[in-house]
Amino acid sequence: MQYSSRFLWMGVSSWILFAFLSALTKFFRAELDPLSLVIPWIGMNAIVAGFYIISRKGWQGFKTRILKIHIIRGILVFFPFLIGVYAIRHLPLGQFMSLVNLSPIILTFFALTWLKETVSRKQWISLLFGFTGMLICIRPQFNFISLLALAPLLDAISIAFGNALIRRFPEEPTMNWVFYQEALGFLSGIILWMFLDLPFANLEDLKAIPIFVVVDILAMAMNYHAFRKVHAATLSPWFYVQIPAASLIGFVMFDEIPHWTVFTGGFLIIFGGLLSSLRLKKEI
Repeated sequence: MQYSSRFLWMGVSSWILFAFLSALTKFFRAELDPLSLVIPWIGMNAIVAGFYIISRKGWQGFKTRILKIHIIRGILVFFPFLIGVYAIRHLPLGQFMSLVNLSPIILTFFALTWLKETVSRKQWISLLFGFTGMLICIRPQFNFISLLALAPLLDAISIAFGNALIRRFPEEPTMNWVFYQEALGFLSGIILWMFLDLPFANLEDLKAIPIFVVVDILAMAMNYHAFRKVHAATLSPWFYVQIPAASLIGFVMFDEIPHWTVFTGGFLIIFGGLLSSLRLKKEI
């Protein structure tokens, strides 16, 4: 498969958009149960993705040869994410983020062992730079150990597995990945919401959902399209660019002054990404 640098930078841009999405979530934060916020959010994501597919290909656009894969992926991505949303309330942020950020390393192992992609020494070194930069930025404290620590680890595995499946089936259209992931997550969330008998969210709490949907759909589409075109080991080190991007966005939106470690760690993250990406070649 041939690819150009534009697909790589599409992936990098998507992670910056995810960082911006996190900032929007903080800006419009609502005091309600996370599931009550997530369900309408991903439900609208599924509707928007569905309308896009219909507008481009009609109802035929929903046809897929890998429906079972979409079902497995949708469930395995949704539930660890939701558990992580609850766990972050009880774990130190640095510890939570450090474990979630194991995802690129796990993905690279998937690429090497399952996808049978070649992972060069340079790419492993790039990952090391990125992970080290992340630790310097976050400065985690691991003095709080509990079973809740499994939640961000499961989230990291699910992120890696979800991206690996996109690499495994690159012929599947990008928006199909978005639609089936969000639709399956929405249906799973509705069942869980009914089982737990949670309250409805009021419209005031959901006023920012359309903004979230636009940014989220754009970020997912760019990210998944990049994974369809570029080897996982080349993209993985750029996962960490979300951290310096979030610090920069926090400075612009909330006047949060970044700690000096963010600049040091951010330099290592960007250096690692560039090291992995330079001299792009045609991949098979």
